[in-house]
Amino acid sequence: MGAWRSPVLLARGKYRLLGRFRASDLQPLDSENLETIVYGTQRDERWLRWDGDEGWQEIGTEINVVEDLAGIEILVGIRGKAGTLVVDRTSFRLERLE
Repeated sequence: MGAWRSPVLLARGKYRLLGRFRASDLQPLDSENLETIVYGTQRDERWLRWDGDEGWQEIGTEINVVEDLAGIEILVGIRGKAGTLVVDRTSFRLERLE
């Protein structure tokens, strides 16, 4: 297991998180835990089954902040017996939707 995490402080509103990563040689933990990629925030994680593609992959997810100000942790990670994750930190951006 491993993850890239980045804390951000966000005002109330809706945001879209965009970025990219590359993963290779991922092996699931077992037949019941086939999802090997996680991304999103500590409030809303999304899991993917990885097909072995080693190219750069785009991710995107929406973040809804209902508090006046909230600390959010953005994450991209892997879970498995083996594998490699590369996160393009410069590609990550937040777009305010509302």
